Amino acid sequence: PLGDGPVTAFLVGVSSDGGAALEDPDSPQRAALDWLLSDPLVDTYPELVIEQRYALATLYHSTDGDNWRINTDWLDQELSECKWLGIVCSRRVGDRVEEGDRDGDREGRKNRMAQAAETTSTMIVNKLQLFELDLAGTIPSEVFLLTDTTEFSLYNNTLTGTIPEEVADMTALLELELDGNDLTGTIPEGIFTLTGLTKVRLEGNGLTGTLSSSVGNLTSCEEFRVDSNDMSGPIPEFLTFMSSLNELRLNGNGFTGTIPASLGGLSSLDELTLQDNDLVGEMPDEICDLDALVLEADCGGAEPEVECSARCCTECFPQ
Repeated sequence: PLGDGPVTAFLVGVSSDGGAALEDPDSPQRAALDWLLSDPLVDTYPELVIEQRYALATLYHSTDGDNWRINTDWLDQELSECKWLGIVCSRRVGDRVEEGDRDGDREGRKNRMAQAAETTSTMIVNKLQLFELDLAGTIPSEVFLLTDTTEFSLYNNTLTGTIPEEVADMTALLELELDGNDLTGTIPEGIFTLTGLTKVRLEGNGLTGTLSSSVGNLTSCEEFRVDSNDMSGPIPEFLTFMSSLNELRLNGNGFTGTIPASLGGLSSLDELTLQDNDLVGEMPDEICDLDALVLEADCGGAEPEVECSARCCTECFPQ
């Protein structure tokens, strides 16, 4: 049985499924809970620490953590989660968040203990940098309980399944890097509510569906890459609202229709890749007039799908 202790009750309360996964004795969530409850000090932890350790332990069990290429210090009950491989924490003092380290050196701990005696401070998980570590399995929704995270980098692993809708709960997120996995399904609409995002890298997966017009909400985004997926439909005009874009990569999908002239309004754009799609027609002059733009399209061969002058496109495919 699940039990009804305070830690369990708290985690049931914060679970998006109302604790249903915790009821399953074979689930990653239950494994994370059992690990947490085996810690003799768990009842002394503040709720934030319980939530962080549970979220990370669920990620570990969901992605075959025992077989990661490197899993240094993970699930070591004697260590702060801020010392686990790939986890970077920041210090919250009152309402202020300060960039922190991995809570590692002895002198640093002494300094922080002295500071804690004078003011209320908390170490919060700020970055997850778990790339190229052979993570295999699915991304659990529980990891998005880490709402103060600014960087979520799980690229070049073998993750499967879909991107959970709960990604929208990571409201402080600046960098989302899930490229180079085997993710499927559509891009969750919730990603386009994270208006602070500066980098979105989802390339090299098996994502499907159309590119939502809500993408235009990402006005701070400088790098947006969805290349090498299985997406389809037209390129949305609303991309023109992404006024901070330097790099836009849409190649290697099944986008259809003509290329929107409105992309020429992206004055900061340095790179635009459109090849290996089903786009047709002429490359708009508005895009050609952008300064120093690296522009790649299906403008090569005897019967090019996209008409683009030599002064405009820097590389034409097929070659």
